Amino acid sequence: MLSKNNRKEQFRKQEPKKQRFAIKKLTVGVASVLIGFTFMGMNASANTTAETNTATGDQAVEESQNSTSANQTSNSQVPSTTSNSQSTKSNDKQAVSAAPAQKHENAVSDASGQATKAAAAKNGDASVTTSASSSAASANSASDQSQALSSTPDTVSVNPTGTPMLAFARLNEFEPASQGQSESGVSDYADFLSALRDSRVGTITLNNDIDFSNANLKHGPNNGLSGTYERLNNTGIARAVTINGNGHELKMGDRYIEFTSANQKKTDSNWDIQLKDLTLQTTSGYGPFWFANTPGEAAKNTITFNGVTTTTDSHEIMWYDAGGASTTHVKFEGNNTINSTLNGNTAAIYAYSIEAVNGNTTFNVIDSSPANTGTNRSAILISIDAAHAGKVIVDKGATLTINGDNQVNVPEMNSADSYGTMGIRFQNWAKKDLDKAKTSVVQVNGKLNLNMGKGGSIAILGSYVDVQPGGNVTINTQQNGTSTLAGDLALGHRGTHFGVIAGGIEASDDYAGLRIANGGSLKIVRPTDVNSTQPLISYGDAGSSGGKTFTVNVENGGTLDLQDGATDPQTWSFNNTSSTGKTNMPWAGLITMWGTSGTDTIKIRRL
Repeated sequence: MLSKNNRKEQFRKQEPKKQRFAIKKLTVGVASVLIGFTFMGMNASANTTAETNTATGDQAVEESQNSTSANQTSNSQVPSTTSNSQSTKSNDKQAVSAAPAQKHENAVSDASGQATKAAAAKNGDASVTTSASSSAASANSASDQSQALSSTPDTVSVNPTGTPMLAFARLNEFEPASQGQSESGVSDYADFLSALRDSRVGTITLNNDIDFSNANLKHGPNNGLSGTYERLNNTGIARAVTINGNGHELKMGDRYIEFTSANQKKTDSNWDIQLKDLTLQTTSGYGPFWFANTPGEAAKNTITFNGVTTTTDSHEIMWYDAGGASTTHVKFEGNNTINSTLNGNTAAIYAYSIEAVNGNTTFNVIDSSPANTGTNRSAILISIDAAHAGKVIVDKGATLTINGDNQVNVPEMNSADSYGTMGIRFQNWAKKDLDKAKTSVVQVNGKLNLNMGKGGSIAILGSYVDVQPGGNVTINTQQNGTSTLAGDLALGHRGTHFGVIAGGIEASDDYAGLRIANGGSLKIVRPTDVNSTQPLISYGDAGSSGGKTFTVNVENGGTLDLQDGATDPQTWSFNNTSSTGKTNMPWAGLITMWGTSGTDTIKIRRL
């Protein structure tokens, strides 16, 4: 039995004792948070307390996994201990779950109290004592003010005398958001460039129209030169980024942004840029972006147009000079209208490949310096780079429409005098069978419409047209080349070998043809008020086509509809091999395969 004195001594030992810990100051952005911890301990139940706090520490781990706060730990409240450890654990769990439920107002109030005590500490106190409930509020306040901090869970250990001790949390320094995960609203071109350089930004949202037209942009060594383009030379910033216009205009004027090889260094990411829901104006002749990196790097990049309309005064949308310059892959999603006025022998879009994924995309393309010459003059031009060039693909459910020259019906675009613009042009050739070809193929699963103007306005210049099941190609053309020569891309594509669809025209283009699968259809219509020596479909070069293979294959269930009302001024004479005009038989047929030494095949199955 305990004596009276012994009982007093026992009660004295069980009285709460306060532990003091120094204040720590955390600075997060512009917010400073003062955090103090006070823990209650019972000497008479040290073993039970250690067990209880360990359980609480486990709860803190669970809490920390659901929050980036450094301070939502089990130390926000410490319950009284009893001789029943199970009861203690139950109370502990209730206390821990109560801490996150502190209201924001209390957290702010208690945080202010912490700041007051910090001032007192600065005036001479080495430490500040707070209650357990104050510590909890302080921790929650820190959580509210900074969610970018992370920490390892606090743990509680017992010293040799049995007193619980806090092992301080290890607070990590500020960690930026993961690459491409955050959103940045921009209000001017400086904001726009900063957001594009920031690898953490995955969405750039236009708060209003963004005007680059008078921007003082930087390039050259260390970006020390001023000019009309901004060089992005930051290392490792390439990523997927959406430029969300919210219906606003991105007005580039004659300015553009240059990407470099450094952007794709020290990162596993490449540029995947989506222009979304905006109006784009660009008159630089290059478009808004230029890829000044290696072809291997550039070929890993993609630009997607999703709900984009280019202004009627825009020039080339993506143009990077001829000769295999680096470009990128291009996709179209949603509804897009690409208005473009070419400046001579250029293209509206020069890319490694084109894919219309869904929606309706319409090109309106005219030329300010029209001609029937030029190897590039087209709406879509696919790179000559054999290692990286791909196809033009129209996916099921997508519609791609190209209007050229005088077929453009946009009031602000002077289309009446434009001519000679091609539709889809490949700079390189398949050089193998259709099913093995990587480039120079127009593959249609959806709908492809080409409305071509006058002159040497070839609709498709490439090795193959592949109309797959359910695909539909419709070409309306006023093509009216009248040359009696074979023709040449550089010198003139009004000759006899440049049909509405043409392939095999160069010496290296050994394979060309057309395939229409079951359920697919291709239709070409030329009106009656046109004179032309050019076929609707033409394969072959100006020579004997030795070793070349040309194939037209209309599979069972496929449809080929050719309607040519044009008058051919060059007709056959049966008395000699020259054109004399003595008969009405056109020099070229609807489908013409030129040369004497190739393998020419036309298959039309079960009409």
